[in-house]
Amino acid sequence: MKSQVADALSQGKPLIFQPAAAGRFFCGGFDLDDLLALPPTEVRDVFADLLTLTRLVFEAPVPVLVLADGHAVGVGGMLALASDRTVLSRRAKIRFPETAIGLGTLSDIVDLLRFRTSGRTAELMAVHARPVTAEQAVALALADSIVDGPGDPLAEMKDLLLGLDLDAFVSAKAACRRGVLAVPVEAQLDAFMAQWMVFRESRTGGTAP
Repeated sequence: MKSQVADALSQGKPLIFQPAAAGRFFCGGFDLDDLLALPPTEVRDVFADLLTLTRLVFEAPVPVLVLADGHAVGVGGMLALASDRTVLSRRAKIRFPETAIGLGTLSDIVDLLRFRTSGRTAELMAVHARPVTAEQAVALALADSIVDGPGDPLAEMKDLLLGLDLDAFVSAKAACRRGVLAVPVEAQLDAFMAQWMVFRESRTGGTAP
C-alpha cells in the first residue's frame, strides 16, 4: 500500500481509502499470530512501513478521504486520523488496542489523536485502549460525518473541496500540520521493538523465530 500511495502522490492524485469488500472492518490492524511468526527485523520493517505510510497520508499535498464502512482499528485508525476527511458508517468504531494486549503505543498515534482532539481523549484511547463509536468520533472531531452505507467517494471528495481553491487548500493544510509528527521514526521503532521483544517472549516463551 505504501508504494501505491507514493505513486499516487507523485502524480498529484487525490487519495481515497475505502474497504475492498463489505465487512465488519474497514481495517482491522495486524494479525498478531502473523507478526509473532516473523523475525524481529521483519516486524520492525512492518512497523516502519506503517509509520511511513501514515506520514505520507498526513502530509500528502493532495486531498485525502477515508470512507470507513466498518471498524477502524490500529492501522485503520491511524489512516482515519491522518486523512483530511473521515466518513464512518454508523456501526464503525475507532480503536487502538495495543496497550490492552500488552504493547505500548507509537508516538505518531498519540500525535494524531492530539491533533484531532483533546489530550484527555488521546490518553483514554492510547493508554486505556478505549474504543469510540461513530457518533462519539464525530463529536470528538476524530471523524467528520456518518453515513448509513458505504458512502459515495466522488460526492464526498467534491464536498471536501466545495468552494476551496486546491492550491490554497494544500498550502493551508501544510501550515496546519507542520511539525505535528515530530518524533523520528527510528526512535519510535527502537522503543516499540524493545516492548515487542518482551511481549514476544511472554507469548511464545522464546520459541518464535
